[in-house]
Amino acid sequence: MLDVELVLAQVDALHHKIRTAKKKIADKEWQPLYKQVCAAFREATPQQRVDIQIALENRDALLSLFVSYLTKMTETALKAAGKDNRKIAIPALEEALTADAIVDGRFNIDELQRIHRQLEAAAAETRYDMEAFLHKLATPVPTYLERAYTLHKAGNRSQAIRTLGRALQLDHSLQKQEHIADFAAVLTGKSPQTALLTLEDPYLRNLYIEECENPSHLRKTVEARHVSRQASSKMGIGAGVILAALTLLVIVGAAGYWLIYLR
Repeated sequence: MLDVELVLAQVDALHHKIRTAKKKIADKEWQPLYKQVCAAFREATPQQRVDIQIALENRDALLSLFVSYLTKMTETALKAAGKDNRKIAIPALEEALTADAIVDGRFNIDELQRIHRQLEAAAAETRYDMEAFLHKLATPVPTYLERAYTLHKAGNRSQAIRTLGRALQLDHSLQKQEHIADFAAVLTGKSPQTALLTLEDPYLRNLYIEECENPSHLRKTVEARHVSRQASSKMGIGAGVILAALTLLVIVGAAGYWLIYLR
């Protein structure tokens, strides 16, 4: 059985490498790891599956690579199914379905729908029960809540926030439960309503986590954006003044022309 914590540490390392690399990461550097992630996900406990999914939260580059892997496995399954080669088609299909469960809808919806149609076609060709396989990989929302409480008790506040936030995204009705709102308030130090709004929105949630983990870096980022907006605003004003002056010159020139013409 694969060590899920070790696999997740490798995912974190890959994320850091992608962020700091000056050139595109070669396929051989990430595809073997993603194969391990899929294998770990199939063998994992429900709470470990939550950890694997949260490891990709707000990491668009990692998700994009995962969708590339999902696409590759889907195309392999579809091609093998077309040749009635179940020996290749079914393992590729299961790998693709696992990758899709990990991505969990966090990508371009049109792209994912296209992949889902291909997976359904491959499953039909091979007479494979796709729903039964996916049922084994399902991660119910209550599992996210349980994991968030466990992480909070262990002192892992950031991961607890990410996990509870994902649960709120998956099931909006949780906001109506008082104990969930109180838990969100405990995690954030905000009022229950503000805490729920912050955690449910992926952008606000990540911004809050950044503020907690690295307040000085966030402050510099916000200040840089403010300066950029001010510069853009000044450029816009400058361009407006120039345009107005040119328009005035055209009007004056046209008026002068008509005065000369009328004489």
